[in-house]
Amino acid sequence: MESSIFTYNGANKETCEHNHRQCSRHAFCTDYATGFCCHCQSRFYGNGKHCLPEGD
Repeated sequence: MESSIFTYNGANKETCEHNHRQCSRHAFCTDYATGFCCHCQSRFYGNGKHCLPEGD
């Protein structure tokens, strides 16, 4: 019986450089060890992929 070992391949890591288009145009992207995250800019709110102006 073979045992499989999970190995992390950093070459396939999702980064802002390769995925920034997934963020809203009103968001900035931050790289983390486990991938990337979109954050809405100030005066906007949402999940980073969709950012709405405050007050909407």
